[in-house]
Amino acid sequence: ATVEATSPEEFWDVNTHCTGAVRLTPDNSDVFMAHATWIYTNMARKTGKRHYMDNPRTQVEHIAFSSYPGVVTSCDDFYMNSEGIVVFETSYGIFNHDLYDAYMTPKSVPTWMRTQVANWIATSPMDWTSEFGKENSGTYNNQWLVLQSNMFAPGSPPPAGFVYKMEMAPGFYRAWDATDELIDNGYIPSVNVPTDPFIANITGYAAKAWDPYYSYEDCARYQIFQELMPEVESFEEFQSFMRYNNYLSDPLTNNDPGQTIAARYDLRDPALCGRSPVPMSAIDCKAVNMHMARRQQASVIAGPTDDRVPTFSFSGYGAEQDTTVYHAGIPDTFPSQWVQFTEQ
Repeated sequence: ATVEATSPEEFWDVNTHCTGAVRLTPDNSDVFMAHATWIYTNMARKTGKRHYMDNPRTQVEHIAFSSYPGVVTSCDDFYMNSEGIVVFETSYGIFNHDLYDAYMTPKSVPTWMRTQVANWIATSPMDWTSEFGKENSGTYNNQWLVLQSNMFAPGSPPPAGFVYKMEMAPGFYRAWDATDELIDNGYIPSVNVPTDPFIANITGYAAKAWDPYYSYEDCARYQIFQELMPEVESFEEFQSFMRYNNYLSDPLTNNDPGQTIAARYDLRDPALCGRSPVPMSAIDCKAVNMHMARRQQASVIAGPTDDRVPTFSFSGYGAEQDTTVYHAGIPDTFPSQWVQFTEQ
């Protein structure tokens, strides 16, 4: 099933979303990091991959990432390397199309290539953002969070340089140390809206910020982070938070199952939220603590959330919408089960 967008806003509504989070526990005993990919549900042929390379020009021996059959990169953009780096992104739109005319050039390097180069070279978040920013293509614009798990000492606040935030636009990028934000707030949300004032301005988000949907601090998911994340203390609670969807009872969601931590666009009701259902959702979650990150391991789950919402099935959605959603290689329903991605 596909959706034909009638406006830039409608296009970006179903083409830019994921949820990412970094959480520092209140006692400084651990840091959790997670990413949920939002995409069409029949894309949920999830795999975990490891690449090994013996290259004297880099300290990195291998990288691990979530992925799909037949591709050499992640597509989700959730990566870990053997030097302790963990990386994810959430994407956002470009409403200022003049940027494309002014700065896009064939003499640039696509995002997926720059990502892998940075993964193989970087030993620190500063290194990663510096390498990734070179030859910016401007064709896929994201907020990146990059963390160095080897820098963390349980019981102490993370040191400077522990986590970096990076935001892109055609022709530009900004990268900065976000460790103080993590320490001061206890968490960093990533919700598909740029936070750097310059990037927000040139991409067009600042001009649209009168609408909470396009405002970082006013959007539904940021508000849900503020409401719920301070209560998250254990890794299991963090996993549950990343699957949260209580759109019928939580007023912060605006009655929209797509404006919460783990989206279920298939449950949208135009009478409640003014948007039509599409077979799209948060199709997974990849979560790590610092022990896992240092070993390039993760706790992962595939399929749409069933947290406080009905279990998704392709046949059920097809019957309700009088359509067929092809899902070769994917079961009609997904097991609601976390599994471990390890080297074995």
